[in-house]
Amino acid sequence: TGYLADAMASQDASTTSHFTECIVVATMCGRILSYQHQLSSTYAAPTQDILHRYTGIDTILMQRMEVFSLKYAPALQDADPMLMFIGMMWRTAVLFLSQSMERVTPPDEMGSFLGSKPARCSASAVQEVVGLMGKLSCLNWFKVSVFHVTCGRNLTSV
Repeated sequence: TGYLADAMASQDASTTSHFTECIVVATMCGRILSYQHQLSSTYAAPTQDILHRYTGIDTILMQRMEVFSLKYAPALQDADPMLMFIGMMWRTAVLFLSQSMERVTPPDEMGSFLGSKPARCSASAVQEVVGLMGKLSCLNWFKVSVFHVTCGRNLTSV
């Protein structure tokens, strides 16, 4: 119930459903793609507007991930493939945003990006995605993909 803007700004974990979380994470991925497009069309150093937009997207992203994690504890996420997928998408969004920002962030004095916030977020997101993928690979194939089971059953009955 409500509008997308309400769901995006909500700090109340009890008001979201799996479906709402899917829509919110897809919206955030769209915003990050738009942001990356804006970055790719900027050839000079990032402007204040670009840095401000990064901060805004990053803030919403971290808040929504926190709300998701509060409502769906890791044990609950591990038990539900849909929640596992949504969790993976949140971390992929963090990774994508971080990598987008790294492209326009000048390296530090030692010529490295490793100490930057985007690099730390990126490294953490990669570790979490790899962990989730490992858990996902241990699930029964039928539990992960009901669509494929239905599709396969329809093909064999033809």
